[in-house]
Amino acid sequence: MRIPPFYRIPSWQRFLGGMALGGVISWMVFLYMFGTIQERQSIIIEEQTAKIEKLNDNLEYWQGEYQKANEELEKELTVEEIEIKLISNKKLDLSPLQEKKIISLLEEHLNVLKAKKLGTVYESKDLLKKAIETKVFQVDNKKYKLHLNQLFLYTTLYIEVTIDLA
Repeated sequence: MRIPPFYRIPSWQRFLGGMALGGVISWMVFLYMFGTIQERQSIIIEEQTAKIEKLNDNLEYWQGEYQKANEELEKELTVEEIEIKLISNKKLDLSPLQEKKIISLLEEHLNVLKAKKLGTVYESKDLLKKAIETKVFQVDNKKYKLHLNQLFLYTTLYIEVTIDLA
């Protein structure tokens, strides 16, 4: 088989030359457009990377400051309120008024803990437990003794006690 001699015909030569020249020009335009777009994208990525690094540095700084501030404030926390829950023995058959009196007596006894720093109260929790358990409360000519079940320390001092006859 033989290739037809189209390369000798001038109209075909112009057509093939135009295709080659058009291909080269379009390739150059494509490279220029792609290059400028990629350059813009790389600039945006660099700016965003710098911004992210700056924000991460700020975040680390502020988290450190926040943690230091929380630690300082935690050292400064004080007991603001005392909450007492009384669990009475069913055999004692205490009236609600008697329970309130015992709770108020215990609150008066523990009032010295208000406005004390949490660290100080925490360090003396054993002493606090002994003070509650050794104290005898007299209500309506009967003596009652308390036993500490639970003790939670924070800005509110939560105490759960059971009551027995002394």
